[in-house]
Amino acid sequence: MKKFAMLMLCLVLVFALAACAGTDTTPQGSVSDTVTVTDMKGEVAIPANPQRIVDVAGLTEELLILDMKVIASANTSMFDGVSVPKHLTTLFAERGIEVVGNYSGSSSTGDLNLEKIAELKPDLIIMNIRHEKVYEQLAAIAPTVMIDDDISYVNWRGRFKQLGQWFDKEAAVEKWLADYDAKAAELAARIRDMIGDETFAVLEANSVHFGSYYIYRSGGPGEHRAGPAGAGGAGGIRRAAVQQAARAFA
Repeated sequence: MKKFAMLMLCLVLVFALAACAGTDTTPQGSVSDTVTVTDMKGEVAIPANPQRIVDVAGLTEELLILDMKVIASANTSMFDGVSVPKHLTTLFAERGIEVVGNYSGSSSTGDLNLEKIAELKPDLIIMNIRHEKVYEQLAAIAPTVMIDDDISYVNWRGRFKQLGQWFDKEAAVEKWLADYDAKAAELAARIRDMIGDETFAVLEANSVHFGSYYIYRSGGPGEHRAGPAGAGGAGGIRRAAVQQAARAFA
């Protein structure tokens, strides 16, 4: 009986040791790990696996594509700095993402809500150059990284790729971009079939300065028709057409 009990005890110990050996108690990319990245300010240490990201750079969609944990965002309307775009309202509600201002720095409500950002206790803040005046205040709240950007804010691919570099998700970014380009090429071909050799311009009403309009050549929405897979070509906008459009919407 004693031999049987000792045998059972040994078996229990063997299984327990095997279970411990198969468990990684310090997984790669744990919450406490940091990584040094390069941003517009130079080199900065940020969490390798952030759990509470506040995005005030207008990158919330890209971050969610990469399955990053965003708790607050400034992806809002430039008109009021509060309204969330319709295509994001469900995601914001499901994930409990708070609104903390507008990424553009030019909404009618003015600056970011720094007090609310501090209350949320983020472990990482992602910002752009448009909020540079509050960089030190943001950096005092949590590690803060500034995405590389130009003031025209049209380099969305470059920003997306930089996020992939920072968080070791370059393969995911490249796959998403490849899928996006394939879909864009398909849609462009359908547009070319409809318009033939005709050209057109892309116009967007200005949501802040009423009565004015953006006319895109190659940046922003214009990329969809002027890029490599675009329809209409970059030569689609002519000065006369711009003047005619301006008169029509005056």
